[in-house]
Amino acid sequence: MNTVNEKKGLHIWTQEEEEQLTNLYPTTSARNIAKILKIDSIQSVQKKAYRLGLKKRKNETAYINSSDFAKIVRVHPKTILRWVEEEALPCKRIDKGFGYKEKTIYINSEKFWIWAEQHKDLIHFSKIEPNALPFEPKWVKKARIADKKIVKKQNNTRLKWTTEEENILLENYGEIPVFKIEKKLGRKKIQRKIEKEGLGYTTEYAGLITAHKLSKILNVDSHTVLNWIRTQELPHKRKILKYKKEHFIINIPDFWVWAEQNKHLVPFHKIERKVLVPEPSWLEEEIKNNILNTPLRQRKLWSKEEDNLLCYFKYQLCLHNREIAKRMNRTPVSIRRRLDKFTKERKQLLNTQITTSELSEIQ
Repeated sequence: MNTVNEKKGLHIWTQEEEEQLTNLYPTTSARNIAKILKIDSIQSVQKKAYRLGLKKRKNETAYINSSDFAKIVRVHPKTILRWVEEEALPCKRIDKGFGYKEKTIYINSEKFWIWAEQHKDLIHFSKIEPNALPFEPKWVKKARIADKKIVKKQNNTRLKWTTEEENILLENYGEIPVFKIEKKLGRKKIQRKIEKEGLGYTTEYAGLITAHKLSKILNVDSHTVLNWIRTQELPHKRKILKYKKEHFIINIPDFWVWAEQNKHLVPFHKIERKVLVPEPSWLEEEIKNNILNTPLRQRKLWSKEEDNLLCYFKYQLCLHNREIAKRMNRTPVSIRRRLDKFTKERKQLLNTQITTSELSEIQ
């Protein structure tokens, strides 16, 4: 019986009507279905078909382009060309037009299913969506279920490592990039095995260190280490550790030799101890000297009085950043950074008046 919701005016679908809709929708239009089922609106038929996931059946006699067919079957277009040339997949070749030497390949779905029944080993039926191609036979459902089981077994079962493969990994790790080791072993994604063996990074395993990791140990920006490499002749090498990206690699003993000659550049008091092993004997003296030479007010919060005094020295007396740093007992870098923050509020700070009592309190 055709029932309608009185409050909203919507059609309430029964199980019999849904079964009729699933049978009729692929071949007949929504207007004809509405007449057969005695439904007033065509939109209710279309919405119900959308909710049930029904689709119109394509023209059975039509041929599908090889590139579009590859998307439906979920394979590369070259595999379809290989099936046509080597496995005798039935197809039709049509000229592209003027100026094209090659011909486009079109495949009929009905002929494809006949061919697929004989070549089940080549196709992954679990990747093909149901009713994506017309004339889908009944045996495809069983083939789809069997293919899903095979894919699960392939994902779960992994090849065990032999002693020869483990020896090749230990001999070449740290000297050759990882992608070259993968080619030698004939494996992919060996990073899990490296983590299980506890080899760590390739640089650490070989007694080396990257520029990025050195910057973290020194507690400086990574660009400062790169600047030392470019301008201050820090000894280094370029290597591809994993796949494509090049890294700056530094030998730890060479770094300490360079640091002894360039003590004014390296902040020794920021270095993490017992990481860059072996540490030189002169390191403790340099750490003490750096601590004594660093200003006491480094990395201290700025007060409002200091901000007013900074603007007074800079914009009214027009002093240099180094002179201001000496008077305020701060570093030139901290003063430069503080002045950069005043770009938006400079007009307001220029009008501030500093009294003699404030100057005496700060000094």
